[in-house]
Amino acid sequence: MLGPPDCGRQAAEAGLVAKSVAPGRLMEEALASAREVAANEPLTTRMLTQALRVTREQLQPALESDGRRQAESYGTRAFRERIALYLPEHYQSA
Repeated sequence: MLGPPDCGRQAAEAGLVAKSVAPGRLMEEALASAREVAANEPLTTRMLTQALRVTREQLQPALESDGRRQAESYGTRAFRERIALYLPEHYQSA
C-alpha cells in the first residue's frame, strides 16, 4: 500500500491489511511470511496459491471448488494434528 508513512498502520487498524510493518522491514517480514506459508502442509499450500490466481469470472466456480477442497482437507490426519497444536484444550481426537 502506498501513501503517507502512517497509511499502513491505519489500513491495519481498519482491517484492510493483515499486518503493518515498520519502514525498512518489508522484505524481512515478507520473507518470514513466505517461510511460514512454505512450512505448511504441501496440499494446503497448493490450494492457497491456486486460489490467488482467480479472475472475477472464475470467482464463483473457484469458491465452490475451494469449499470442496477445504472439506477434503478437514478430513486429513495432517489437518487434525495441526488443529490440535492450536486448540489443544478444545480438541478431542476422532
